Amino acid sequence: MALAPNADLNAWLPDDRWWALVLRGLAGIIFGIIAFLQPAAALLALVIVFGVFAIVDGVFALITAIGRALKGRRRGWLVVDGMVSIIIGIMLLALPGVSLAASLLILAIKAAVTGLMLIFASIKADGMPGQGWMIFGGLVNIAFAIALFLAPIAGLIVLTWWIAAWALVFGVTLVILGFRVRSAQKQ
Repeated sequence: MALAPNADLNAWLPDDRWWALVLRGLAGIIFGIIAFLQPAAALLALVIVFGVFAIVDGVFALITAIGRALKGRRRGWLVVDGMVSIIIGIMLLALPGVSLAASLLILAIKAAVTGLMLIFASIKADGMPGQGWMIFGGLVNIAFAIALFLAPIAGLIVLTWWIAAWALVFGVTLVILGFRVRSAQKQ
């Protein structure tokens, strides 16, 4: 599915629901802090926590998409991102004992999809507030996905730190983007 060349503001930026971006970011920050504080936790606990995070992230993405739909704005990529996130979260919670390789693949796919959605959306946000943060957030997600694909046998502590760092940086990025959108709306 290609982005329409005449798309108004990309589907990733909310209209008046800047707070959804901030809440998505705060969920990532909280998840990242928990992962840093408990680096030796069992992979099972990490998978469950990440499953909950993915569902929360997906729900807030869909809230933003609904707001855009109510205003007749494009929302396709945001719906895809939200649905993929929710489906992956449910899979992680339903199958917590899944092998390490499968867990890493699921985490990498989620990060890659979100990263690509952000980068595609940033192309349509040419000159809009927060465009650079969208690109940065997309690159952080893609770098995280590549790291998971390249080092699947990494120790639990290293894996936990990768996930924590990704969640913290992406969470901070979304919080900043949300407040940038809010500031732009006030002007």
